[in-house]
Amino acid sequence: MASRAAGPTAPTASRGPTLWEGPPFVVYGHTPRPKIYRRKWSVCLDTACVQGGRLTAYVLPGKSFVQVKARKRYFP
Repeated sequence: MASRAAGPTAPTASRGPTLWEGPPFVVYGHTPRPKIYRRKWSVCLDTACVQGGRLTAYVLPGKSFVQVKARKRYFP
């Protein structure tokens, strides 16, 4: 998948998540965004912890999210 503009919240994010039609349901990361990115058949958990954002976990089977604020910015 090529990286292409995906909107103002993820300027270099792959368009793959917007094209995925599922099933199955996919949980992924390595596409930092300021908020959890939810779609019908996928969720991106990468909320930019290394850049001072939050560390996010998806708790199963309840399908809930837990977040912890980063203590500092670890990467530019």
